[in-house]
Amino acid sequence: MLTIWNTVTVKLTPLGRDELENHRILKMNNKKKEVEIGRASKNANKGLLAASDNAWFDYPILSREHAKFTVSLPQKVSVPPRFCPV
Repeated sequence: MLTIWNTVTVKLTPLGRDELENHRILKMNNKKKEVEIGRASKNANKGLLAASDNAWFDYPILSREHAKFTVSLPQKVSVPPRFCPV
């Protein structure tokens, strides 16, 4: 039996004053290959509101287009079951 993994999970944990809050869990796959990181907007119409499933932060020090995560997954990855998490 083989297991196919086609999703990458990235967990962002801020350090310092927000260490106990503002954690982010980002799911990336072949349909969602990029996640932008940057300063959130208070204007909901811009679609840049900070949330636990995105990388928009309410930090004025960040630029709006601060960074980007990109994933490149093969179409199919097979792993023998002995290496799969329980």
